[in-house]
Amino acid sequence: MMSETKQEADITVLSSEEELYLDPKKEARVVRKLDRNVLPILGLIYFLCALDRSNIGNSVSAGLQESIGLTNSEYSNVVSLLYVTYILSEMPGTLLLKKLKPHRYLGFCGLCWSLVTIGTTFVGNYGHLLACRMLLGLFEGSYFPCIMLYVSIFYKKEEQGLRMAILLSCAGLAGAFGGLISYALVQVQTTNPWLQGYRLIYLVEGLITICAIPLIFFWLPDDENSGKFFNDSDREVMAIRSKQRSNYMGEEGFSWVEIKKAYLDPKTYFSMIIQFCQDLILYSFSTFLPNILKSGLGYNTNEAQYMTIPVYIVSVIAVISISYLSDRTSLRGPFIAGANALGIIGYIILLASGNNKAKYFACYLIAFPLYICPGLNLSWTANNSYPHYRRATSMGSNQTLGNLSGVIAGQVYRNSPYVLGHSFGLGCLCVSIIAVALNTLWLRYLNNEKERILNGEKVDNKSERTGDHELDFRYCY
Repeated sequence: MMSETKQEADITVLSSEEELYLDPKKEARVVRKLDRNVLPILGLIYFLCALDRSNIGNSVSAGLQESIGLTNSEYSNVVSLLYVTYILSEMPGTLLLKKLKPHRYLGFCGLCWSLVTIGTTFVGNYGHLLACRMLLGLFEGSYFPCIMLYVSIFYKKEEQGLRMAILLSCAGLAGAFGGLISYALVQVQTTNPWLQGYRLIYLVEGLITICAIPLIFFWLPDDENSGKFFNDSDREVMAIRSKQRSNYMGEEGFSWVEIKKAYLDPKTYFSMIIQFCQDLILYSFSTFLPNILKSGLGYNTNEAQYMTIPVYIVSVIAVISISYLSDRTSLRGPFIAGANALGIIGYIILLASGNNKAKYFACYLIAFPLYICPGLNLSWTANNSYPHYRRATSMGSNQTLGNLSGVIAGQVYRNSPYVLGHSFGLGCLCVSIIAVALNTLWLRYLNNEKERILNGEKVDNKSERTGDHELDFRYCY
């Protein structure tokens, strides 16, 4: 009798495995189709998002500060206060994305921030500029955490790091092209004083963004099965991929219990600390790089604009190649720590050297952790948090604290040669490495504990295990 029961159980398991089997070639074809149709849209809009946010540095280098009589203190406030509204919109955005439908929510946000960018063309004083920047933060704030959450819905754990890196590299390209576009537009001479210099930067970049937004509204799918570019066979593959992850996905409906579990989890806080430190580097360096080159290293306006380009190109190459290796090895922490070590050397050179060529070389070293570490840390968070609303809470919190650093970045980078800002950046990279080490040790401990329970070496004291707490779920570190 027991033998028959065991035989039936084996048949059930086998048929379940057969039901979830996917031909690797078919799956790869569908993933490539996703990559061709989804990633370019998300990447383009994030490129424009980063361009519209970071152009404040290029516009100041191109004459904004003198034109509207902006003091150094007011400029710092303009940079910092954008992140107040930016932060306020992040958590609500990640929680509302699914309910409001991604194409509607992301499209609406993009339309609004492009209009704000166009409106910045005509600012006449500090108050006008501050209002525009805070509105920009309100509409841009939830875009990045939402697209990261969106990627985690469509792609498997081992596919996410590279895709997130590709999207982050678009921000690096925005830094490079931002300098190139600004350099070109500053050369344009018009008879209209409202369309000269830095004002053209906002007008042209805002118009480009508004022309791209219809791609979100009319082409971006809301879930794994609704893509217009999928045929029936593709939808079957996506359905099986979804079932393969269903053990950890849990209930699809909103749950306060899952939000509570996210906030009781130590790895949520390690993730938040790492993101804060990495984002401070990202926001301060990407915003102030033209000023660091101009005021800190003594280059003229044109040189400061185009000398940012190769720095960002190095950053883009680094984030794609390192994230590819991270996905292939299923490791996150060691790559974050390694990139940060290069950044630490860069900041030490900026602080200690009196040679401008050495300082410019240091900018390339800091470019390594610039986009690698925020992206890998966010994918690390997404990989280790299930089901949906637990993951959405962890990622939203990660981004909320991370972007709080944007408020601080504007305050520590006030006066050339930016000793306070560079020192703060150096300290943040050191703290991040410590947090990465602690998170890695914690995740290894959790994996070992699950292994001991499964082997009968330890009693399982938990009454309920769901999502990533399930015994067969393995955390990546």
